[in-house]
Amino acid sequence: MIIFLPVKGLSQLTAAQNYARNRPGVVMVKTSFSATMYVNQVVIDKNIFNALLDSISGISNNGTFLSSEQKLDILLASFSNKPSRFFKNTADYRRHSQHITTAGTGFFITEDGSVVTNCHVVDEAGDEIRRKFILSAFRQVTESNINALQAAWAVKFSDEQKELLYSTFAKVYSSIQSILLENFQKNIYVVYATDTSGNQPASKTAIARLVSKGQSMPGKDVAILKIENTQPLPALHLADSMLPRIGDGIFVFGYPDPVSRNEYLSAESILEPTLTTGIVSGIRKTTNAWSVVQMDADINHGNSGGPVCNEKGEVIGIATFGSIESRTGALAAGMNSSIPVNVLLQFLDSAGIYPKQGRLSKLYNRIMDDYDNEEYRSALRKLQRLQKLNSSFPGLSFYTSDCKMKIESGMDKTEQKIKLWLLVAGLLVLTIGLVLFRKFWIKRKTTGKQLINMNG
Repeated sequence: MIIFLPVKGLSQLTAAQNYARNRPGVVMVKTSFSATMYVNQVVIDKNIFNALLDSISGISNNGTFLSSEQKLDILLASFSNKPSRFFKNTADYRRHSQHITTAGTGFFITEDGSVVTNCHVVDEAGDEIRRKFILSAFRQVTESNINALQAAWAVKFSDEQKELLYSTFAKVYSSIQSILLENFQKNIYVVYATDTSGNQPASKTAIARLVSKGQSMPGKDVAILKIENTQPLPALHLADSMLPRIGDGIFVFGYPDPVSRNEYLSAESILEPTLTTGIVSGIRKTTNAWSVVQMDADINHGNSGGPVCNEKGEVIGIATFGSIESRTGALAAGMNSSIPVNVLLQFLDSAGIYPKQGRLSKLYNRIMDDYDNEEYRSALRKLQRLQKLNSSFPGLSFYTSDCKMKIESGMDKTEQKIKLWLLVAGLLVLTIGLVLFRKFWIKRKTTGKQLINMNG
């Protein structure tokens, strides 16, 4: 049974403070699938193709002038209208090595490398993976076929003509049933932040072992991973098992696809998780009768498995799924859901994992408290202790150099705090002294009276 002890010093945090404290423990989870695929070879029926060419030439011979571009458009349109007439399967198979990588989000819950994410991030259903492999193979085979046609016909297709050919081959390959998958392999990786002396985003990738998992929605969509690491890692703090209240503020961390796949963003900056904010907008029941937390914070594909934190920085849930607009088929804005922490605790309890913030994580939070209070000298002393625990702790170089710069600029308020504590301590000692003196004086007077009475 997991027992929660109160954590001292927790109070409401701003979005910036929440991000600074929890960002080190947020990770990207990548699942790599590989397989060898065998796809029926498709060829053009030369007799029917030649007949099509003759018919196009006949149009020109009848006095209608057709440019080369127009002839090509007629040819491709005919392919698209009746692809099964012009293309036929063969007994030969084309061999393709396919690699598919899916990505989601996770977070450390223990300093020895236990990670929480969604089950569907690391264990997609077999039919869904097969569909992705077929689509990947189709793109590769189609691109190869288009390039072969361009070389054989000595032409260069326009983007519109390529789209038409993609549609044509989609119709052709949709009728092929004998697509074989062999040598299927899966590996799970955790990508987590590390420190660099240049204050630039950096990361380390570690292979992960699947410790425990539930089932994708509507099942309990939770997975527990484990990586091996020689230094303690930053762990997020879990809230108690109570459901949050509707209206509570929340902070969601993750790696949404629209950011991760944006061609204009550098690979390094993509490694920084995105923060979205909102409120708890409802508590719902799944079809299996357990609770989920509805929230209006924006999430997208890639956010799955990310931590949902309250205003104290504690994890209250795991971002898991959204709602679909019936008219557009797109994710509905502000209608997203997370698995509450009490469901996660069931998995941790069964796996014998007891999440807690250890010495490293508690020290880092105290550093952030000092930093926010502008007590840079005190923060710097703690940063030196943090470096001994984990020399590659994310942000270590930045906060060390920033504290030194602000101390040199006269912005440090540590001495003011020390003077305040000395004043408080002095007043406390004085108060205790006065109380003791008063007790001693009262006792002395009482003893004197007793002596007078006895002598009288």
